[in-house]
Amino acid sequence: MFNRSFIGLLLLSIVLLSGCIITGKVTDGNGNGIEGVTVTLTGAANLTTTTNSNGGYIFGNFFDWILVFTSYNPILIIPGSYTVTPTKAGYSFTPSSSGVSVTAKCYGPLAADFPWPVGGINFEVFSDPILAKTELLKGYWHFYYTIISTWHDYYTLYYISGDRNDQGGYYIYGTDEWGYLVVAAYWPDDGIWSLLSEGIIIDQFYDFYTNGTNVLPNSCYYQIDVATGDWSQCFTLYGSKIGYLSALSQEKTTDIDPIVIEEQKRQEVRETETLRHTRAESAFIDERAKEKYRCLKEILDSLE
Repeated sequence: MFNRSFIGLLLLSIVLLSGCIITGKVTDGNGNGIEGVTVTLTGAANLTTTTNSNGGYIFGNFFDWILVFTSYNPILIIPGSYTVTPTKAGYSFTPSSSGVSVTAKCYGPLAADFPWPVGGINFEVFSDPILAKTELLKGYWHFYYTIISTWHDYYTLYYISGDRNDQGGYYIYGTDEWGYLVVAAYWPDDGIWSLLSEGIIIDQFYDFYTNGTNVLPNSCYYQIDVATGDWSQCFTLYGSKIGYLSALSQEKTTDIDPIVIEEQKRQEVRETETLRHTRAESAFIDERAKEKYRCLKEILDSLE
């Protein structure tokens, strides 16, 4: 004899599980799958997933459907109209998004039927290498350098605008640890990144190489006296990306007023300049660095 309570539960499950799974693939121009693409489903339901090592993605979980009688929750796409949109830093896609319609007939009438996939929602990617280089700066950065004392500076970079510099690189905006706006950019012709933090007493300009994780050799910290426009020598810059915090989650590492810190740094530079002149040493300042500084300063001044 059939267990009527089991039959009732089975029929209820069929009703509750009406829906589909949506699948597709993201590939490059050679048909190779692209891993790590964020794929967003919007419409009658809103979901997000990530492509696997083969570039495939799926909305809906067939295995949860099988385990409906356990503690697992089924995730099936209910009938309705949807838009599927892929995103990945440094890439553009064709199409940029795709519409898909899930019908009520997608799921079979019997418990033994599987949720049929709505497949073929595929995308092809085209990379923007300059944008990808700029994306390397996104995150929470720790810079340090020695004038007389060793100084530690922290910046969060998070917003890339569509504007470009004269070398075709993108600008990226962020804040220092006190919440003041800073701007950085990638310079494709020179293969270098730079960041400007404006101050009341000094401007601080970082001209550096990076792999997106660490500051690489031959990187410089410059200090520019706001009152005189005088540049310091290049102080060897070190640093690394220490996280992916948002601007709102960055915390101050000191309670000292930033103007006090600026004055202390300026005094140390003046002491090193006096010592350098005593030794009859000359300081080489890359003119390209000055051009980048002027460009970034114009950007920040235009936002005031």
